[in-house]
Amino acid sequence: MPPEWILNGHYLPSSGYEMIAQLCAQLGRPPQAVFTAACGLLEGVLRYLNQHQLMDSDIHLCSFDDHYLFDCLPLKIDTIAQDCQGLARHSFEMITALIAETPLAQNQLILPGQIHWRHPGSKALNEQH
Repeated sequence: MPPEWILNGHYLPSSGYEMIAQLCAQLGRPPQAVFTAACGLLEGVLRYLNQHQLMDSDIHLCSFDDHYLFDCLPLKIDTIAQDCQGLARHSFEMITALIAETPLAQNQLILPGQIHWRHPGSKALNEQH
């Protein structure tokens, strides 16, 4: 993936709007796929797509922060549900150990997320890469 396709900003809807506008301007068209790091960014992307009559384009959207409302939208958005209970439990255990000045068993923890495929072509697109 070309580095100029990786954009970052604040976790605000306005940043999502500005970044998708920048990407569309660079490409001269909407991108084939967009991954946002948070629901707020996705909100800005959706606002841009709606205002520019691009909601019917075959764009694959994906974001963190799965919510049951994504199942109700006409636009199929794939999401990644984070293991919030696991994150909270391990964070509490690590903080408790640090307060007690006990060495941490590990400095890094990887908790897998759960992908919720909604766009009919996303899973096939993922398997190609």
